[in-house]
Amino acid sequence: MIKDMQLNQVLLIKTMEESHAQAIKSMEVNHSNQMASFQNRLLTMEEKQVQLINTMETKHAKKISVMKSNQFTFQNRLDGMEIL
Repeated sequence: MIKDMQLNQVLLIKTMEESHAQAIKSMEVNHSNQMASFQNRLLTMEEKQVQLINTMETKHAKKISVMKSNQFTFQNRLDGMEIL
C-alpha cells in the first residue's frame, strides 16, 4: 500500500513536471510570436514614418519651387514697371 502511494506520488510528480515543461514551452513560443509581431509593427511604423517624411519633403520642395517661380514672376513685373 505504501509502495502504491509512493508510486502514485512519483507518477503525479512526473506528470506535473511534464505539464509544467509543456506550459513553459508554450509560453516561450507565444512570447516569441508576440515579439515577432511587435517587431513587424515597429517596422511598419518606421516605413510609414519614412513615407510621411518623404511626402512632406516633396510637398515642401514643390511649395518652395512655386514660391520661387512666383517671386521671379513678381520681380519681372516690377522690373517691367520700372521701365515704364
